[in-house]
Amino acid sequence: MRKCSGVLGSRTMMPILLVLALVSNGCVQLKEIRAFAATAGDVGDRFPILARDLYDSCLSQQRYIVAQKNDFRIDRFADLNNDDNPLMAEGLKLCKLYKDEQNRLIKANGTLVNYMKSMGDLAADDLTNFDKSIEGFGGALTEATLLTEAESSAVTKLASLLSRIVTEGYRRKKLKSVIKDTNPDVQLLTSALSRIVNRNYVQQLRNEQEAMKSYYRELAAQSVRFNRLLADNARGGADINNPVPLDDLKTKYETKNAAIKAKINGAEAYAKILGSVAKGHQELHDNADKLRSRTVLTAALAHAKTIHGSAAEFREAF
Repeated sequence: MRKCSGVLGSRTMMPILLVLALVSNGCVQLKEIRAFAATAGDVGDRFPILARDLYDSCLSQQRYIVAQKNDFRIDRFADLNNDDNPLMAEGLKLCKLYKDEQNRLIKANGTLVNYMKSMGDLAADDLTNFDKSIEGFGGALTEATLLTEAESSAVTKLASLLSRIVTEGYRRKKLKSVIKDTNPDVQLLTSALSRIVNRNYVQQLRNEQEAMKSYYRELAAQSVRFNRLLADNARGGADINNPVPLDDLKTKYETKNAAIKAKINGAEAYAKILGSVAKGHQELHDNADKLRSRTVLTAALAHAKTIHGSAAEFREAF
């Protein structure tokens, strides 16, 4: 097959591919499909940060809840960071699901990321490779709670195909059949990850946000009570210890709240990215017999630009 000069690898040249895809020349390189695949794969590499924060956010919520109990000393809040603290026993149990699911979610998303990057390599008529740690992952997914059996199966099948793409040396001529064969699994997996991001992670962040708001309201109330005692104490309050000496209480709350809001916005941006991946892949599937047509390539580039636009908000948080 004749190759055009200036073909760039899809794994490290995502921003350049977006630019090149806008430049038309006489040689069909499927740059638009490569840009679509590379952009999606590049953004997806940051998903593990989100997956780990699902558990961390749950624990943070539980700490705020414990700290509002009547017999808890506010100045011992840092002690709640110790998992051996008996006060955190119930919270650790509640959050255990997210801890158990971390690796499964990371590998499920990693399978999608590796597939998108490999699709870009095939579009470039290059040999590909993938993260071999996802091989044999099917057994672990049988115990997944956040993924259905069908969704777990989709991950297993995609991982198996990736292995075959590498071992059998697939090139561009296999791109059409790969897109056709994988589309049902890509649709299932993108839908599953989007659901988990929106329903589980975003909702968990909102739960943390509410627990934090309640905690800081309690701090504010204690500060008010302290100030009243100080004003009423005949000795000027010399023997009174302020349990919450937080003159910058409002600033601390707003800073933490802004961080949670950024994560919510970033997570929702990633869900949109997954939606663009699903829609773009579906369109490639529906037009697999005419991947070189200008209409198909233009649509692929549009999805690449949509993903690129959402990526900034996602990266800002993760």
